[in-house]
Amino acid sequence: MGGWYPELRTLIVHSKTAENDSIPQQLKNRVAKSLGMKKKEAEEAVRHILNTVGKTDQPGAQVRCVISVAMLTEGWDARTVTHIVGFRAFGSQLLCEQVTGRALRRTSYDDLREPDLNGRRRFEPQYADVVGIPFEFMPAAREPDPTPKPPKPRTTVYSVPGREHLRVSWPNVTEYLRVARQGRFRLDPERVSPWTPQESKTAMMAELKGVAGDWALFSSQGERRKTALVEMAKEMTKRLTFDLPGSTVRDERAEMRYLGRTALFRSAYRAVEEWSTHPMVTVDDLWEVAGNSHLRAVAAEKVLAACDFRTTAESRQAGLAKPLIKDTAGIRFETTLANIGKTHRSELSHAACHSRLELRTAEHLDIHQRVVRWVRNFQLGWTLPYYMDGAWSRYEPDFVAVLDNGTNLLLECKGAWNAKALAATEWVRSHWIPCVAGNTTLPQDLRRWHYGVIDDPDSVIHQLDRAIERALLL
Repeated sequence: MGGWYPELRTLIVHSKTAENDSIPQQLKNRVAKSLGMKKKEAEEAVRHILNTVGKTDQPGAQVRCVISVAMLTEGWDARTVTHIVGFRAFGSQLLCEQVTGRALRRTSYDDLREPDLNGRRRFEPQYADVVGIPFEFMPAAREPDPTPKPPKPRTTVYSVPGREHLRVSWPNVTEYLRVARQGRFRLDPERVSPWTPQESKTAMMAELKGVAGDWALFSSQGERRKTALVEMAKEMTKRLTFDLPGSTVRDERAEMRYLGRTALFRSAYRAVEEWSTHPMVTVDDLWEVAGNSHLRAVAAEKVLAACDFRTTAESRQAGLAKPLIKDTAGIRFETTLANIGKTHRSELSHAACHSRLELRTAEHLDIHQRVVRWVRNFQLGWTLPYYMDGAWSRYEPDFVAVLDNGTNLLLECKGAWNAKALAATEWVRSHWIPCVAGNTTLPQDLRRWHYGVIDDPDSVIHQLDRAIERALLL
């Protein structure tokens, strides 16, 4: 169909029924004639316009009004809806609420308030005007303002031409991989940590009795244990040759996956058997552990942590990604954030910050004598994976600074600590940094990282200096 669509200011849509198409015939005829296409293609083009209403650089960017002849409820999402006008009565209040939901999409997710006394940050409220016959049941959320507030000023953040020497790059890690190149390994009893899983809820013995005769006690514990050892060894071998749960990259690993798998499985089987009988480990039923995906994953990591790879095999964690490296080239976006600071040692024109704490950190990074270049990580698409409560999540660090000794400093500004923040911090230090350091496909200057936290608004300079001093020791 090409890249051109007619510039429409108003779309009139009908409800989808068996007898009536949702795209007006006149509109399809107009589009088909304008673009020289068949009516079926014109219908798809109009649908694409409707699905991209209000989205920048999309066919529906110019649409300012959508008139629904019947219903416009679920299945349509446009964040720029600010007014809904009802012209006729509805058959139920629920339908009114569904239509109202079309105007409840936030137009922006970057306008966070300053932290309250409990350290929580909330979004600034946004409003939509819903008026007309169907919506008379709704209480007024606020008094109408005769002088509406002007739109928030928008700042364009972009990669400044001529600042290519200040470009910051980072490894685009999307998953973690533990690698054992070849050979065998063994369990080191001195490195086994205490562990007691939840009690087994599965019956381990059964009493059998026929219509006549004596009863017999039957136990499958022996076979269950052998099966559990096999499943646990498979889990460990998987973690030594495959990726962790929740990963997405699945290519270019055949050699790494299959190298020495047989020897690794045998070693893993022996290691699990020794580990399960260690005095520090209390496991009533290993089969119960092996049958629970979460417990099996936790147990496999504990066994691997207690294994000795130094003499018989290489074991390390490597970060994998596609693409492998991202940087600050070609960045351009608009933001309504209030805490904005111009930069001098960053390739980006501004540092768009969520809080005064982040803005003060940015200001000090820009003038620190040991910082060569830096960037505020906002709208750059850089996140780090971490595991919490049985699921993978993504964590977005705040700053990256390259120091004069070549070390990359990852900085986080933390107004308040919670379980998610603690989990993300632990995974950055214990997994992300080791994985990046162990990835031999990365350039040497992207394998040296240090993680620092700034959480005291009154000691930004002191905490920043301390984080830089520690990074310089690497």
